[in-house]
Amino acid sequence: MKPSLNRDSYLLPLIVGMVSMVSLVIGMRLQESLVRDGYISTSTETGDQLSAIYEAAEHISAKFYGESIDSSFTDEAIEHMVDQLDPYSHYFKPEQDAKYEKYINGLYAGIGIEFIEYKDTIYCYDVVEGSPAHEAGIEVGDVIIQLDTLEFSKGVSNLDSLINYLRYHDRSMEVLVSTQDNGKVRRVQLTPDDIRLKLVDDYVLNQDSMAVSYVKIHRFYKSVYQDMMQALEKHKDASGSAPRHMIIDVRDNPGGIVEETVKILNQFFHQKDQKLLETKSRNSLSQEYKSNGRKFLDIDRVVVLCNENSASASEILAGVLQDHNKAIIIGSPTYGKGLIQQNYDLSNRGSINLSIGEYILPSGRSIYKNSVDSTFLSVDGKRTLPGASKGIGVDISVQSCEPSSTDRIEVKKLIAAQKAWSLDERRSLFTSSDPIANLVRHDTLCQDQYIKRLKWQVLDKVIEAGATIQSTDVDLHIQTALQVLLEPDFERLFAEVL
Repeated sequence: MKPSLNRDSYLLPLIVGMVSMVSLVIGMRLQESLVRDGYISTSTETGDQLSAIYEAAEHISAKFYGESIDSSFTDEAIEHMVDQLDPYSHYFKPEQDAKYEKYINGLYAGIGIEFIEYKDTIYCYDVVEGSPAHEAGIEVGDVIIQLDTLEFSKGVSNLDSLINYLRYHDRSMEVLVSTQDNGKVRRVQLTPDDIRLKLVDDYVLNQDSMAVSYVKIHRFYKSVYQDMMQALEKHKDASGSAPRHMIIDVRDNPGGIVEETVKILNQFFHQKDQKLLETKSRNSLSQEYKSNGRKFLDIDRVVVLCNENSASASEILAGVLQDHNKAIIIGSPTYGKGLIQQNYDLSNRGSINLSIGEYILPSGRSIYKNSVDSTFLSVDGKRTLPGASKGIGVDISVQSCEPSSTDRIEVKKLIAAQKAWSLDERRSLFTSSDPIANLVRHDTLCQDQYIKRLKWQVLDKVIEAGATIQSTDVDLHIQTALQVLLEPDFERLFAEVL
């Protein structure tokens, strides 16, 4: 009698064989592509290493006597491999990849509320314009009483529960809110949606009757150039004249898309084909970015503010302007990233974000490597550029007395409790009693600057975009920038090492 055929007995080898064949073809094509582009050699050693990876995967898939391999096996294997490279290369799992793509394009999913907890009460500290919360009429200062069945109890911290609930719920939810002014309670329905990140804050700073455009860039993500240009349009006076001087603030800006950065850089170069940036990759192939000569801004003097958290695209912006003597850099040396990150899609719908090279500034400086022991000249050869143990060195150093995260939160709580949202209301924070000063206990050497920085946070939160701010209200970095822009012989600053 013929033995009966089990369906799985012939299907499994067939499936394994097909998977092996597809893996082999994909591997061969990937290797051919990398060889053609010059990233790997055709050496036997390289080929053996790649073959060993595919062979191991095939053996595990076909012969391992245990539970079948699921997606977590693949995720962990790739994650472990990428994590060995450098701190900046990263593996995005399939569910993370979609979020990354959305985020780099300036979007995130949510309801559009930033929360703060004060004395067992959850306040809306910020509401994003155009978000589901904004469209539902929720305002800054409103109190969140309940979210679906999640009630907020007295005597315990509720913020973590709220954040965790929102993190894992992407469906419509019912929110019970109370208005701080009259205590009126109402129910609103909110459905998470794509929300556009705020990439730019802008104001007109007024010092000694001089108007200065101030632009704070949070990320160099898609559309930041357009956002910046639209912001500067608001700075024009009734006659259509815009301020002649500008402060670009990239403190705490981790970077973003280099093409957006180059678009912004082009606004400071009249001439075409001036070298802005060069890439250097493993295969020694390079790409140059040059000015396009399409300059729409009419700016005389520029200052860039940076700190140790300014990275990547922020360092490119500061470094290129410094190399060409287009801007004075104020603050503290930058983070020192300056690597080219490239995202590559994988067949499991995940992706790897790899460091594939570095950016070289027009002076020949590398952002990634320190320049303390090397001498670099500006492009015109008129001055020696400041060195740094990492990143971009500054022309004028300003001591960084940044508030701690604890004190930042305490200031948010104070704002929420007093509902100091309008300009008139926020002035109550700056009286002689000074509740902000009473909040903090800090090194006396930094106390004045520390308090000014916290006050600037308050002002920065409540002032409308494009509004005029008096120089007495800003922090020390901005005050220093204003003093530099008022320097009668501004050009002298580019002829000496400061």
